[in-house]
Order: sequence, then C-alpha cells, then structure tokens
Amino acid sequence: MSNMLSWCRWFRLALVLVVCVPVLRPAVAHADPAVDGAWGAPVNFPLVPVHATVLPNGKVLFWPRHGGATIEAYVWDPVSNTFAAVFNGHTNLFCSGHTLLADGRVLVTGGHHLENDHGEPHTNFFDYHANAWAAGPDMVGGRWYPTTIVLQNGDVLTASGGDLNGSLNPLPEVWSELGNVWRSLTAAQFPLPYYPWLFTAPRGQVFYAGPEQQSQFFGTTSLGQRTLGPQSSELFRSYGSPVMYDAADEA
Repeated sequence: MSNMLSWCRWFRLALVLVVCVPVLRPAVAHADPAVDGAWGAPVNFPLVPVHATVLPNGKVLFWPRHGGATIEAYVWDPVSNTFAAVFNGHTNLFCSGHTLLADGRVLVTGGHHLENDHGEPHTNFFDYHANAWAAGPDMVGGRWYPTTIVLQNGDVLTASGGDLNGSLNPLPEVWSELGNVWRSLTAAQFPLPYYPWLFTAPRGQVFYAGPEQQSQFFGTTSLGQRTLGPQSSELFRSYGSPVMYDAADEA
C-alpha cells in the first residue's frame, strides 16, 4: 500500500510539472527584405503587359495587345519606377515568341497580322544598351503564338504559331548569329499546338513536353530530325504551364 501511495504522489507531481512547465518555442527570425524580398505598393503600368522580359540591367521590357500596325512597348525601371517608350515601327509584336540572347539582346519571332491566328514572319531584336529595336531577317512562314528558345550552342529555335493565312506553321526554324540567317528544319516538320512546351536537351536536341500527351524530341542539326518520346499520363493539358527544374547536361 505504501508503495502504491508513493507511486500516486509521484505521478501527481509529474503531472503538475508537465502541465506547468511552459512550452519553449523557437524564436522566429524576421525576414530581411534585402534577402527574402518584400511586398510593396502596387505599381501603375501605362498598359497591360501581356509580354515581358527582364533585361540584364534589371529593367523590364514589355508590350501589350494592340490592334494597330505598330506596337507600344516600354522599358520599366523598377528602381526609379519610370517608364520609357520604345516603340516598334516594324511589327505588331502581340502574340509573338521571345527569348534573351547571350549578349543581352531580346530576339522576338512573329507577331500579330491583322487578326487572331494570323502571324507575321518578322524577326525583331531589342538592344537594351541603345533602348532601340532593329529588324532581323524574315522567317519562311508567319508565327502567331510560337515558342522560341536558345539552344546550347547559342542558336535560337522557333516553332509553331499561325502563319499569314491563319494555318498552323509546322516548320521549325533555327536562327544563327553567324550570318544572321534562319535555317529550316524540313525533316522535323510537325504541326505542334500554339505555344508548345519546348526545352533544350543534350546533344543539340529539343524536348517537346506538351501540352499534348505524346512528347517528342527534335534534332536541330542539318535538316533536323523528329523522334517520339514518352507519353504523359495526362491527356491534353490546355493552358497548362511547364518549367525546367534542372539544367540539361551533355551526358
């Protein structure tokens, strides 16, 4: 009995200690805005930035939907919160494809030709040093909603998009700075959906990840090649978004 009473007293003491001892919580470190960022007041843009590219100098080039023959475009300086107009008199750049080159220029393919689905064959370059546009060589066909990516050797691939007649352009083309010319990948022709999900892959290839269920690989040397890749478990992923989470290597 005495052992039982002793055990009961010990248990009550332990219970009091458990209930009364405060729970220690780790201190919450306050975020450093210089490291983690911080929300600020809304910024009033002069138009809706449908297309945007962050430039090497930290400024942002953007342009909207536009119904005219030329396009309004601006460069936003987030430090001074100022906007500089950089109009393009060559192409209505709405619904184009664009990518950033190694030298900091923005290469833009295609654009809006009079009505939806009808694309321009134009190429445009934006030089952030001069804050100015320059026209490049025309592609074989027009492109409205193309995808444009830089290849591992610095060349640029553009694919898909509606042509001048509103038909889907099946011909991928590769731009090379050497000669400033476009090269047609006639052996890799295939009608990819608008804004196809394209990523650089090893050995000069490009991986088409969707939105269709069937993936593909495109070779970009010579006239190009096309081979089937694995099938996704999902069906057509309309309006989905892709991202590459690791760099492709040459292995």
